[in-house]
Amino acid sequence: MSELFLRRSQEETLQRIQERLDQGAAPAVIIKEMLPRTRDEALFWGRRLAVWDEYRAIYPAQAIAVARLISRQAMKAFRLTMRDDGRVVERRAEGRQRNTSQPTDTFPLVVGGDEVRVEYSEGYFPNFGTDLLYYVSPHDPAKPHALSDTGYFSRFVPHDVVEACGGPGAYAALLADAQQRGEEQSFIEAFEGPLPVTDPRRHRPENRPAPQPGGHAERLIAENEKTRGSQQQGMLF
Repeated sequence: MSELFLRRSQEETLQRIQERLDQGAAPAVIIKEMLPRTRDEALFWGRRLAVWDEYRAIYPAQAIAVARLISRQAMKAFRLTMRDDGRVVERRAEGRQRNTSQPTDTFPLVVGGDEVRVEYSEGYFPNFGTDLLYYVSPHDPAKPHALSDTGYFSRFVPHDVVEACGGPGAYAALLADAQQRGEEQSFIEAFEGPLPVTDPRRHRPENRPAPQPGGHAERLIAENEKTRGSQQQGMLF
């Protein structure tokens, strides 16, 4: 595939596939002809995997399927993967591999009258597009600050959220302000949607009533209470 081909739009690419099909070329032949030979070409195809289906009303299903197969083969050959945030990136080791290098940026921030040092690590979990912000006491040993009694406070955040807020400095200030007002969860959910019940950033209701047993369990408890009451009455006589 030439550099000229990389500049083709999705429509032009599908049109080319359809032309080859109309010429009688077998799908396998077309796939072989158009398979990428470089990483840039593979990214071109991988990033369009989720886009081809949008053209089903314009191009035949066979052309769409061929395009999707080329995209999938390109990603497989060059070890690319599509993250949850929709970006196509190089596939890394399985699991929640984290970036253990030095922070991408470090800057001071005044929170509630206390100065803290914010250590920002972009792509802390590269496979998930997740960054890390670490609010650290600048003192040695660490002293409590407005966000933490221990002097250490950290949060994971999708990289898109950091960029949407204007960068790590702006996001760090907004998050700290929301946390101090007791509105951290609503602030996060404005960008990420409702948090799962298992997310540690989710505020759990206090004094939640304990669930009451029902059905078979309720009957067993009632029978045990009845038996215990009979035994206690027997001991009185």
